[in-house]
Amino acid sequence: MSFFDNFDPVIRASRSDDSQRFLEILVNSSVWFIGAPAIDGVEPKDPSPEALAAFVEQAAAASRNSEMKPWAYEVHGKLSLPFFTSQKLLKTFLKSYVAEVNRIIPFQIGQLRFLQLLPFVLAADAAELNPRSNVSRSISADERAVLEGVVSGLSEGVHS
Repeated sequence: MSFFDNFDPVIRASRSDDSQRFLEILVNSSVWFIGAPAIDGVEPKDPSPEALAAFVEQAAAASRNSEMKPWAYEVHGKLSLPFFTSQKLLKTFLKSYVAEVNRIIPFQIGQLRFLQLLPFVLAADAAELNPRSNVSRSISADERAVLEGVVSGLSEGVHS
């Protein structure tokens, strides 16, 4: 954990054994997420500067014409939705991921209140806060059940 991570309330709560407190803080926080790319990535086989510029322009145009949806990736055969407490941790993850898959991928990044991301978290098989970092934390099955209750409570409030 870096010195500055000590000041992040979500990271501090995620390191404790108090799952309820962690979820209370998380639900009321903003998080960073990765937007699914609007076009497929390409292999980094030394593209010319012109080809790379054309790819970037194509990706930017496709992104402008599509709604950004959170991206999930496969981990041990299950779809996992990564989300982050900072843009720095998100970028560290992306650097590791694109090196692993050996592709240039035009990801988008965004920031939302965790409550707005929650339906996507619950739709994935798993979710992890700050994956591939020394402050990572998976959302447990018990925590998912609590979060499903939060969604139920919100939808009941809308229909009342």
